[in-house]
Parts: sequence; structure tokens; C-alpha cells
Amino acid sequence: ILGHELERVSKFADIEATAIRTQLDKLEADATRGQGGDQEALLKSLDMIGDQIVDLKGFALLNFTGFRKILKKYDKWSKSSVLPWFMAMVVKAPLMSIDFDAFIQSLNRCAMAIGIRKSSGPSTATTMNGNLTFLVDPQDAMRARIALAKNLIIAPGSQ
Repeated sequence: ILGHELERVSKFADIEATAIRTQLDKLEADATRGQGGDQEALLKSLDMIGDQIVDLKGFALLNFTGFRKILKKYDKWSKSSVLPWFMAMVVKAPLMSIDFDAFIQSLNRCAMAIGIRKSSGPSTATTMNGNLTFLVDPQDAMRARIALAKNLIIAPGSQ
């Protein structure tokens, strides 16, 4: 039963990831050609796609946690050790292999093409000692990465 559910959830995540990829490609093409309507419409699309990426990441993490909890309870009830075996399958499933870094890179290219950033040079933030640290709730990490991708230039391969 769990194998079937993992397959079903993975298929849904794969369909959503493909849809996001398609939307990002279209937005990037429209933004670089200066088409797709006014800047407000492009910004609205950018925000919508960013929210979809955050939702998909949350979906993947929620299902990962759900499988782990179900298996943990089953192992406790049956006095077995299915958890390590099945969680290895979950980790390898398409659900957990979505390339969110590629989504963020693409989102960043779209944002730069639309012209969200106000300054022309690369953005850096420093304190007196040269480092600036932000504390972000782990549940909000993807949302923070999306916000950064929409407002900063991200060097290729820096994630």
C-alpha cells in the first residue's frame, strides 16, 4: 500500500515540477524578449511561480515526514524495522529528487530580466566584520530563498 502511495505522490510532484519548469521557461522567454504584457503582469507571474515552488517544497517535505511517521508507528506496533528500508526508497523517489536549486536559478534569471533589482551592480550585504547572518525558521527557508532569488543576482554554481 505504501509503495503505491509513494508512486502516486511522486507522480503528482513530478507533474507539478514539470508545470513549474514550463511556466518558468515561458516567463523567462517573455521577460527577455520584453513580451508577455506589462511589467506588473510579469511580476505577478513571477510571484505566483515563486509561491508554487514554495508549495511544492512544502508538499515534498510534508509527505516525507508523513511516510516517516507512518513507518515509525508501524515498526513500533509490529516490532519490526521496515522504516530504514522503505525510507531509502522514499529518499530515492522522484518526490525527493526535484531540483529546487534549478528552479531558484531560473526564477532569478526571470527576475533579473524583468528588472526587479533597483541597483546595477551585484548586491552584497555586510556588517562591520564583513559578515551578515540571517536567522530563518527552517519552515520558511524556501520562501526566503525565493525572495532572495527575486532580488539578488545569483552567480551560476553558487548554490
